[in-house]
Amino acid sequence: MKIKKRNKKIPLQQIFVHLSISGLILPFVCFMIMTGISQNHVVNLRALQLTQSTASSVQEQVSSWSKADYRALELRDMIQLGKLRAIVNNVTSGAVEVVISNPGGDVLAASSKDIAAHTSVSNLPEKINLFRYNSNLYLTLPDNRYFTELSMWSGGFYWYSIPMNEDLDYNINVRVPASHFLYEVYSIYAIEFGLIIAFILVVLLVVYWFSKLIVQILIKLTHETTGLPDKIAATFESYSAESHIVEFDKLYRNFQKMAVRLKEMFAEAIRMNKVLTEQAQQIRKSEQEFQKLAFTDALTKIPNRLYFHKKLKRLIEERSPAVTVMFMDLNKFKEINDTYGHEVGDKLLQHVAGLLTTAAGADQVCRLGGDEFVVVLPTADPMLVLQTAEQILELFKTPLLIQDLKLQPQTSIGIASYPKDNDNPDQLLRLADQAMYLAKQSGTALVWESNGQGDSEA
Repeated sequence: MKIKKRNKKIPLQQIFVHLSISGLILPFVCFMIMTGISQNHVVNLRALQLTQSTASSVQEQVSSWSKADYRALELRDMIQLGKLRAIVNNVTSGAVEVVISNPGGDVLAASSKDIAAHTSVSNLPEKINLFRYNSNLYLTLPDNRYFTELSMWSGGFYWYSIPMNEDLDYNINVRVPASHFLYEVYSIYAIEFGLIIAFILVVLLVVYWFSKLIVQILIKLTHETTGLPDKIAATFESYSAESHIVEFDKLYRNFQKMAVRLKEMFAEAIRMNKVLTEQAQQIRKSEQEFQKLAFTDALTKIPNRLYFHKKLKRLIEERSPAVTVMFMDLNKFKEINDTYGHEVGDKLLQHVAGLLTTAAGADQVCRLGGDEFVVVLPTADPMLVLQTAEQILELFKTPLLIQDLKLQPQTSIGIASYPKDNDNPDQLLRLADQAMYLAKQSGTALVWESNGQGDSEA
């Protein structure tokens, strides 16, 4: 006789509880692991910031010394050694310790006798675990200890080593106990652990109560809706439940109407999504065209006044090291317009825009209006600025042939620089404009506002 084993039935409520526990424990373990990794990164980063800030403070104070001071320090002058010790004592605070030594291990200054015995990471005891985080920061932990022992971390130190100065072959070594950062980590872990445990307990109680309620409802619903899924799948139109429970009958009818309506809404959503996608593409295309038209001069196809003001303001607001504005117009352009017509004048303006673009670059030249142009250079180096100006003047020597007419374009250039002349965009343009008119009046090719005099070009 063969006995068949029956599979043990599991109540739905028990499944809910087990799933809830599994769903909470696994994220809890992952959260604690990720928190540990994150806290380790935070501790290392804070250790780097603290030690790096201390070392930088020493470097900053030593950088003001003269070469004679450096020479005196190399000769172990007592005064300079005293100054160095004073700097070390000033930057040392709390758990931070500083020692300055040479590659041979000689100590020049130290915040304590303990750190003076270990002038750098290289001469630490052999029974030490050394971990390197970057080229300057190390972590030392006691050997022969388990990694999870608190005493191991309490005995650990962060070391940061960096050269003191390019002129001196000395090193700045900063040491901070690992325990300085771990106490805060322990408190964070304790708080998070307590909150998570409390949250898990609350969730389990809520899940247990809801699962019990849901099981009761499902028992009734299973009894009353036998065969209902097949009937609903067959048609959504005129199904009438024979249940004596009004709530269930309403539930069936509402589900039927909702399914039909959802089908219609889904089809409408697809159509509207297609329409909106096409409209969004058209809007993006229109915005791009508008941007291009708004910042481009229609005649010369180079950036216009609006683009110039936006660019100059952006360069100054972003604290660019230097910006130079070259303001220029065409000499006797009105006479050319009146004599030969606007068509010739327009071609002359297009020709000049091409010359300036060749000399300074496509994104550097703007037309303000009429015969006025500006060149924006991200520099105030006199050699580079004058080289660009000379190249512009050299290109202007080439005559232009238009409708059997030979025109010789001429210009006057006014120059002003940020921040030397002014740090306001509008005032900077005004100074360049004044310098240009001064060039016209004095008969020179260009005038630089910083010099207060014209630099003439033939």
